[in-house]
Amino acid sequence: MGERPDSRRKISIQKFSSFSEAEAESRRQWRALSAEERWKITWKLSEELYRIAGKYPHEPGLRRIIKRVR
Repeated sequence: MGERPDSRRKISIQKFSSFSEAEAESRRQWRALSAEERWKITWKLSEELYRIAGKYPHEPGLRRIIKRVR
């Protein structure tokens, strides 16, 4: 969105010896994020899922009257 077409993204690849080890790392990474960061990522994923399903809602989540979620 504000990125230049030639900008490079850093990616990280990890190999795990078990599913439970991978799940533990996933939980650790999510817990390291702030609540606001988790909210933004979850919202973005929800919008992407709507687009994949061929739906383009104006507000795929909360109504406008919702101002704050605790």
